[in-house]
Amino acid sequence: MANLIPGIVSMDVVEDEIEKKYVIKAKMDDGRVFSSQVLSEGTLRLLALCALKHDEQHRGVLCFEEPENGVNPTRISQVLDLLRGLTTDFVREEKAPFPARQVLINTHSPGLVAEVYKMKGIEKFGSIFFARLVTHIQDGKKTQHTRLQEVELDENPQAKINFDPKIRQVRRSIGKAELVNYLESVRFEFESSLANEP
Repeated sequence: MANLIPGIVSMDVVEDEIEKKYVIKAKMDDGRVFSSQVLSEGTLRLLALCALKHDEQHRGVLCFEEPENGVNPTRISQVLDLLRGLTTDFVREEKAPFPARQVLINTHSPGLVAEVYKMKGIEKFGSIFFARLVTHIQDGKKTQHTRLQEVELDENPQAKINFDPKIRQVRRSIGKAELVNYLESVRFEFESSLANEP
């Protein structure tokens, strides 16, 4: 937690005998103590992830929606390292120390996707998918559904199209060039904004 939230030096769980419940306490480097009732949602989310990482009985799939919410943008890479630590690494370790674990995250944040893309070895232990809303018309009826398209992380910059005869459907993956276009959609013009500062 100290690596994720600057100023925190310790976390503790204390029993509130009057309310008959347990309360989480965060001690700061200046001596102040805050209870879980006043900690931010982002801090509590990170605490839950840290607890899961060190729980040897945690197994299965963890689905995490928008892990960047409530987190300082400069700490996103550390949050991703924490999420990476929640997974079983079968590539690096022949015998994983914990039961099999997998993490699925979703996000609308190009910044988070960019950080995932930069993770060393992502093509060996993870995948990036784009979710797109597509319209399907059959017998004059229009329906919409979500289609997941895998981002090809190899060196081929072009998207690949694969025909799967079993499902009689075209499977289209997204190439690096299309991913880069998405990531560049949120470029900030710092120079122009700073020029207007007094």
